[in-house]
Amino acid sequence: MKVLVVSDSHGNIQKLKNIIETEKSFDYIIHCGDGINDLIHIPIPRDAIVITVCGNIDRARGIAGKTWLVETICGYTFFITHGDEFGAHHDITGVWSEAKRLGCDIACFGHTHRAMNEKTSPYMFNPGAAQSGMYGVINISNNLMCELKRV
Repeated sequence: MKVLVVSDSHGNIQKLKNIIETEKSFDYIIHCGDGINDLIHIPIPRDAIVITVCGNIDRARGIAGKTWLVETICGYTFFITHGDEFGAHHDITGVWSEAKRLGCDIACFGHTHRAMNEKTSPYMFNPGAAQSGMYGVINISNNLMCELKRV
């Protein structure tokens, strides 16, 4: 199972398209906010499941949607958020605490534009800013294998 994780594309459709083209054999794509409507301009593989949450910029542009959610993917529980509502820009403790409280295995978030791949419990994973070509891939087999990448 391959999960593509992006965040903070901020209208850079070309970078987001390059990321998707580079990784185009994936089962899920998670967009952790701030540019979720960018996905409508890019062909997504037909069988891929798209999961999005609204970031602060999405909400400022009038996009209504969930700011966080919990999804189970291949037996692992994902806490997915942009992170602004949990104070991630200054400290990731709020994201970590909420993911822990909800019993999640991994927290996927954005907002900071800084990549993070921390094997804590729960796992903390921020793909960085897609507008700069940064993204992450999570491969799930017997465990979570998280990798940060850049195009």
